[in-house]
Amino acid sequence: MQSTRAAAPKKTEEITTHRDKAMDLLVFQITRNPDQVDAARLKRHVFGILRPTMQSRLKNFLENPENKSFELTVSSWDDLLKLNSLLEKSGLFKSVDLIYEEQNADGSYDATLDVVPKTLTLGAAKKLLSPKEKKLFALMKKEAAPKAVSEFKKPTKAKLGTDPLGDFDIESGTTEEGGIEDLSTDTLFGEGGSAKTAPKKVEEEAEVVVAMLPVTIRDSDGDKVPLIPNRKQRKKIQEAIDSGEEIVFKVRGSSRAKVFADEKFLEKHGIDPARVHLEQTGKREWQVTLNGELSEDEELKRRYESMFKL
Repeated sequence: MQSTRAAAPKKTEEITTHRDKAMDLLVFQITRNPDQVDAARLKRHVFGILRPTMQSRLKNFLENPENKSFELTVSSWDDLLKLNSLLEKSGLFKSVDLIYEEQNADGSYDATLDVVPKTLTLGAAKKLLSPKEKKLFALMKKEAAPKAVSEFKKPTKAKLGTDPLGDFDIESGTTEEGGIEDLSTDTLFGEGGSAKTAPKKVEEEAEVVVAMLPVTIRDSDGDKVPLIPNRKQRKKIQEAIDSGEEIVFKVRGSSRAKVFADEKFLEKHGIDPARVHLEQTGKREWQVTLNGELSEDEELKRRYESMFKL
């Protein structure tokens, strides 16, 4: 019989990895507002309850809250309720205690936050992020990734009538702006003055932006027509896309049907093409079924079952 002792550290590391992802997304949602986010889909899931400058303090507290409290101020009652809801629904805490004081003159609230971390099993840790939240986490990582910067900068043009060495101190060998650059260790011409290959310019990867469903599309004649004429229905469809829930609806006209058969269009608007099933139900009518997103366990189960189908 094989021993299972060696598996414990790996299991602990997996739990920590899943927990850290959920924690990072939670803190990002609390400390970012839509104006500070580029990705369209992510904009709808950040709330700016606290300032971005409080991100590291909040994360440190939530990761190590024992015998500590977190003092905060939120701008409104709605923000207070939203903060409490986000913390409770995160699945990271056994209990959340948000104690607030009377409303301030400007409508804000001072509060004290106490939390008790939840002891997680590997199964519970894997479920901390839903399929929708995993996509939000991926978008968040792209937002946080450092942008590629060219290693070659254009020389700064000196203004007429200015002397770049006007403030040079002959004894200290410095200027007010930080001194003369030492060229002896230049990356292009090192020891002996032999030329070296310049580093290749790093191309910045284009960011993938997930957009909301458009209000209008072009029909076969090139005219603008509404994609989903009913505004309430369009809102329900968008919510189903964001939440990963199932929804069934009908569209009229081949132009609208082609949109929901176009994989590039679907991916651009945050829809997994595998979720979409299109069926013609009338002369100019199609039924669109947007299946619910499967959890990791459900997807593995379905794959497993398909392997044994005759």
